[in-house]
Amino acid sequence: MSTVRELAPSVDRQRILSELRAFARIGYSPDGGINRLAFSRADRQARQVLLHRLRSLGLEPRVDAFGNVFGRLPVAREPALPPVLVGSHLDTVPGGGRFDGAAGVVAALEVVAAIRQHGVVPRRPVEVVSFACEESSRCGREVVLA
Repeated sequence: MSTVRELAPSVDRQRILSELRAFARIGYSPDGGINRLAFSRADRQARQVLLHRLRSLGLEPRVDAFGNVFGRLPVAREPALPPVLVGSHLDTVPGGGRFDGAAGVVAALEVVAAIRQHGVVPRRPVEVVSFACEESSRCGREVVLA
């Protein structure tokens, strides 16, 4: 069984930085910060980039009725168990920071990349998630996992 210590050397710092920079360009404001408000053109673009990245890692992507993006690792020793969700969100407040939310999504992608690289088959299903509308007070908890 693989451990964190065995997987850690596979973490690619350059890939992480590259992906963070790519997301930071989406909605970048010359006045400072990132403007990727929920369901805006920039937010939709970021989610499309994420869907492409999920597919490139061999995950099974889906978008739920509210717009949450999931990418399921297609292997698990006990696939009927509830999945472990890893990730965050891609939307920002006006003038948001480039790491807010995106860092969690990129970290989740990197964890899955290491799992895939080592051929690890986790006990439970693993899903990368990017929650929609995390930065808004307009959405209640009922829609978080629609």
